[in-house]
Amino acid sequence: MNHPRHRAALGVRSKKPAVSKSQQFTAAEVKKVTEAVDQAIQPDGDTTYGLVITYNGPTDKMMVVTNAPASVTDPLMSAYPGKILLEAPTA
Repeated sequence: MNHPRHRAALGVRSKKPAVSKSQQFTAAEVKKVTEAVDQAIQPDGDTTYGLVITYNGPTDKMMVVTNAPASVTDPLMSAYPGKILLEAPTA
């Protein structure tokens, strides 16, 4: 994709590669946090609480959407400070 024709086709004029911010998550870290969240909110496949987990690139955080109470989610927020964005599901 660094060929001049490819850059031109994309409207890219600079020959220098773009620099992105340093991410705090490696693939292994995404997996680790995902497994921890899943185990805390839906242990052993228990579906008492809804759960969606995704990695949000623009914020460089794991997005967790759940209806689990704070007594379930607070330990996760403490274990992974600054790495999880917690949201309640929309109706």
